[in-house]
Amino acid sequence: MKLRHKELVAKQLVKIEEIELNIKLYDKLTRFIRENSSIKQVNNDILEALIRIELEEYRKLFMWSLFLEDSEQTAIRQKAVERFNV
Repeated sequence: MKLRHKELVAKQLVKIEEIELNIKLYDKLTRFIRENSSIKQVNNDILEALIRIELEEYRKLFMWSLFLEDSEQTAIRQKAVERFNV
């Protein structure tokens, strides 16, 4: 099945949203652990892996968005700016 560029971009956006939810969940879990146990330092390997995956998905998103209209590209860039504050 051949996907159109807009469909590929939509799939990437869904993946990115899922990753962002997992990052928020990780933050919530580590905060809970710090507040409710004697463990004050939590290993950040999972967070680093999630961020690397997220960045890779954004790279793919930008690649596929090259085939979209300018207004759609601008919306995607704005989403990245809001997410990473660049």
